[in-house]
Order: sequence, then structure tokens, then C-alpha cells
Amino acid sequence: MKIHFTKKEFRTLIKLMQISDWIMYAHKTQSEITKSAEIQLIQKIYSYSKEMGCEDLIEYSKGLNIFVETHEAEFNSEANTVITEYNEENFWEELIDRLSNRDILHKYTKEEFSRLSDEEKINTDFDSETPWVEEFKKYGIKRIGIVKK
Repeated sequence: MKIHFTKKEFRTLIKLMQISDWIMYAHKTQSEITKSAEIQLIQKIYSYSKEMGCEDLIEYSKGLNIFVETHEAEFNSEANTVITEYNEENFWEELIDRLSNRDILHKYTKEEFSRLSDEEKINTDFDSETPWVEEFKKYGIKRIGIVKK
């Protein structure tokens, strides 16, 4: 199979790979990363970067013996903007979700919560999340702290 890309399409493909690479491997060890089929595919596609006029995004590292993002692509690319926005939004969603779940478990045992109707569970989730959403919209993380008992 042959696929033909315009330079613009290839740049978009690189952006998509940078985003997926970050999501999949940002917290993995180097040995876990290099063995993956996804990274091998990314390397194969990156190998065409110079041919596609994208050497401003991807370059070959002789020291690492792999294709890597250029400094500019890593820190000032559209993919980096998307990743930063994702991380920011995900942080707040996870924080609210975890604090809300903690609060629900203070109010109900797991068994009690499991006996609630679907509608009651949704309302309980919403009621538990609302104060946290309001808190973080108003104060961000300014009032978060550790309470030592």
C-alpha cells in the first residue's frame, strides 16, 4: 500500500503523532517506549521528514540513533499547545472527580452507594462535584492544603 501526503498533511500527521506519543508514553520508562510497535511506526514515519520538508520539526539524533523532535517542535509547536491545554483541563477534571468521589465515600459506604438508583447516583455525583467546581473556578489551587491529623 502506498499513501501520498502533501507537506501540509504530513505536518498534521506529525502533530497527531506528537500528541499520541505524549499521551501514551510521557510516563513510561525508555525501555518500555523503544520496544513499542507505536514508537517503531512513529520512527518509520519520522524517517520521511526531511524528504517531506519537515526537518524543522524532526531531526535524526546520531547519539540516540533515532528520529527526535527538534527543540522548536518540542516546545513551540501546535502539538505542544494541544498537549498543554489537555493537561490543564485534565488536571482540573481529575482533581474534581477524585475529591468528589472521596466526599461521596465519606457520605456513603460502597454498598450504600451501589443501592442508589442511577438517577440518585448522577445527582449525588453532581451535588458532590458542584462545590469543587465553584471552589476551583474562584480560587484555583490557592486554598488547597494538607490537613495533618
